[in-house]
Amino acid sequence: MTKARRGIYAAAVSPFDADGALNTDKLIAYCRHLLSEGGCDGVAPTGTTGEGTSVAMRDRLALPAAFAEAGIERDRVIFGTGAPSAGDCVELTRAAADAGFVNVLVLPPYYYKNPSDDGIFAYYANLVEKIGRDDLRIYLYHFPQMSMVPLSGASLPVSMRSKVDLPAPLPPIMPTMAPLGTDMLKLLMSRRSP
Repeated sequence: MTKARRGIYAAAVSPFDADGALNTDKLIAYCRHLLSEGGCDGVAPTGTTGEGTSVAMRDRLALPAAFAEAGIERDRVIFGTGAPSAGDCVELTRAAADAGFVNVLVLPPYYYKNPSDDGIFAYYANLVEKIGRDDLRIYLYHFPQMSMVPLSGASLPVSMRSKVDLPAPLPPIMPTMAPLGTDMLKLLMSRRSP
């Protein structure tokens, strides 16, 4: 398993060409700078800061292979693979994992507002089932100010084994991006081992 390196991750902005296409070479050069002179431990491209949803699907799908070809260390990148379509999220996550980047940052499905906790759970469960890799590490992207879809404690897939028939061991799912004081953070703190 290529566990993400601990430390500070920069949310990498995405450079676009005049025609609106992602400039992959500039993004890779920028991420290399962040990882060296920028002093960051890791980078998170194609998240909300990187305007991942504004990047064409073909460019997002090709990006992990380009990072691998550029020699960027697998444990220093967490690709944003969330999408409103469960199928697109699976394709994006598979492209990252197939290139060796098994740490992914996944927003909840965000186009339709107020999904049920069961619906959000089903979205993440579908992702885990379709990818089917023990080394996949999913970081829940709780950013309701942008997505308008908060992750509540009931939607967190912490008890996924009991609700979905998944092979063991279950890939780690890490809650992240939780602003202090949210219900999600309170729930997680209440479940911490002593």
